[in-house]
Amino acid sequence: MHISKAWIASLGLAFTHGAVLMAIFVLSMLSDFEDQLYDNLLVSVTTPDMTQQEMALSVLHATHQLLEPRSQQFQLASYDSVVDRMLRSSDTQLIDAKGNCGSYTHVLARLLQRAGIVVRIAQMKCGDVWGCHILLEAKIDGRFVSLDALYDLAFIKSNGQLASFSEVSQNWEHYQKQAPDDYKNLYAYEDVRYTNWNKIPILMPMAKQVLGVFLGEKIETVSVRSLVLNVYKTYMVALLVLYVLLFGFTAYLIMKRQYRRRLMPSA
Repeated sequence: MHISKAWIASLGLAFTHGAVLMAIFVLSMLSDFEDQLYDNLLVSVTTPDMTQQEMALSVLHATHQLLEPRSQQFQLASYDSVVDRMLRSSDTQLIDAKGNCGSYTHVLARLLQRAGIVVRIAQMKCGDVWGCHILLEAKIDGRFVSLDALYDLAFIKSNGQLASFSEVSQNWEHYQKQAPDDYKNLYAYEDVRYTNWNKIPILMPMAKQVLGVFLGEKIETVSVRSLVLNVYKTYMVALLVLYVLLFGFTAYLIMKRQYRRRLMPSA
């Protein structure tokens, strides 16, 4: 039986379509499960009559209480897998909090996002070191305020409102008194950035330049990480884009084959 190369190529293309569609379906289910998981957590710690500030503080306390015992349980965890490295989404962060301040901030950010509150992940600077500590800024009543889930810490101004990173930075001696006893003096709110635009050479600096054309100075406050907290959804969207390209390529091959057949002389 003769098997043509065209038949093998068609079979491979069909398999690729099926594999990509199956991956999209599985990622969609995982993404939906994670959203529902966080929605249920949110319902258990908030009420509809809460103000945004009350909701943010309640979610902050709940995040710390959820993750603190898990963090201690898994602090010596040594497992490392493809799933842990590439699919470390919000459900995994919730389970083991192995990323320490990063995991605390991730979980807090997801909960606040599900509550409809805009967030951005903040990388603190200590001396010459960026990312010495990760915390969160949430947009409460039209202004971004600082929330640190690792220490269950939110700085309160004299008028009862939550303080922003810049307000804490400008008057650290005053706000330092609100920090817990085990708070590291290193975390003195010197400076902050929201995206490490040099993390992926060439690609991310180029992306910053392109986005900067449209956003101007606002590019400095863009938090890329806050946009991809649901890792399952991020991969799903990436695969959807890939599938659109694959579908277009397949349609092109089919039309090309039909065109050739029309040009072939009939027997």
